[in-house]
Amino acid sequence: MPIHIFTGPTAVKEVARETIPGCRIHPPAQHGDFIRNRFSSKDIVLLIDGLYHTSPPIRHKEILESISRGATVIGASSMGALRASELHTFGMIGVGKIFEYYRDGVIEGDDEVAVLHTAGPEWKVLSEALVNMRHTLAAARLTGVITETEKEGLLAVARSLHYPRRSWRAVLQACEQQDPSLREAAGRVLGFHQENGPDANLKYQDACTGLRYAHALAEGASPPHGKQADDWPAGWQTTYLRKWNREFTGDVQDGRFVSTAQQLDFQRLFGPDQPQRWRRYVLSAMAGLTADAPLAELEEQSLSAAHAMELSCASIPDGQMRHWLTGSEQEQLTEQEKLLTVLVRSSRLTADLSDGPAARWLLPQAERNRALISSSLHINEQVAASSFSKHIDHLKKSVLEKHLRLIWGLPADAAIDLAARERGFASTAEAAEALRPFFLKDYNDRRQNGA
Repeated sequence: MPIHIFTGPTAVKEVARETIPGCRIHPPAQHGDFIRNRFSSKDIVLLIDGLYHTSPPIRHKEILESISRGATVIGASSMGALRASELHTFGMIGVGKIFEYYRDGVIEGDDEVAVLHTAGPEWKVLSEALVNMRHTLAAARLTGVITETEKEGLLAVARSLHYPRRSWRAVLQACEQQDPSLREAAGRVLGFHQENGPDANLKYQDACTGLRYAHALAEGASPPHGKQADDWPAGWQTTYLRKWNREFTGDVQDGRFVSTAQQLDFQRLFGPDQPQRWRRYVLSAMAGLTADAPLAELEEQSLSAAHAMELSCASIPDGQMRHWLTGSEQEQLTEQEKLLTVLVRSSRLTADLSDGPAARWLLPQAERNRALISSSLHINEQVAASSFSKHIDHLKKSVLEKHLRLIWGLPADAAIDLAARERGFASTAEAAEALRPFFLKDYNDRRQNGA
């Protein structure tokens, strides 16, 4: 059973290899890592370190999704202890003193475990974690190095420092300004800390405990029985989680990663039958049928579902109807056609592309499209390298919207917002942003073809 370990500044990489031969070492976790790895029931994952400010942190729902697929997820020491304290009731396993401190409310702030460090692969620590300082102060008090009053005073000084500046020398200096009477005690603690070395590093100790625990599970020990995904509150798989899954999953094409999100955007923009595909997809979600079901059946069942929710053209104010339908549509369409059109255009349905049938329906010609996307990204890189002023980020919104009309064959007076919604976009602005990475190639191709 593969054991994955996310670690960096806590510096247990070598200990991990000794404790768990063959384990897979990952850098500190950041947003998207659990989704990219697609952990399942075959995996044991030990989360120790995670990035905070340099990159978006690992999200709770990413971890929950891994647990829902059967992965055993353990948290200890740093980001792992923090996330485990927040998710232990949902099946994430917390290990170590720091996890217990968070779980029991002894500590609360994220900055308790945060440290300043260099980039990988060294991950050299440049500051002291507040939770380690707590541990050192408690040990110094037990051995009589400081009094209880001095311990509390020094902890307050340490807490007052921003986490990148925390160190015992910084505390010593801060005492001169905040409370000179603590300076001597701070000096004694500094000496105590230097003498005790690894014993003062609670994060390191907890990480080692996590390694031993993960190894025991791999050897057959029984994990604690936590709440199963079937017992979680409904709706935990949010729109954001589906969006992240599209962003962080995908395929490699010509040596370049092409995300599922890019593939969906490309299809929504350039798919000649996209309005029909999106209409069927939205109606299938309402009707509880597959998107390739007979259109008449999709429409009939969707209308029944709408009526069950007391939705009808009469229930929609005229002002809102004018927002979703053109004047000619309001005059020419039947009541049923109007309602179906409003249902499709007003939908904010987030496509779940982890569902095989949905992915096949919404991403036709996937291999062909991936090649075109990769080519578009390659052109963007070449243009940006030749002149940064030509980077796609500098493309004006008006240029992108004008090109949308060209792609979709819309006359100047056509309602572009409605055309965008019929393709699955929430607005013209969203469609224009989706076009940005594909604009240069499509623009050049059209010029060369005389379009």
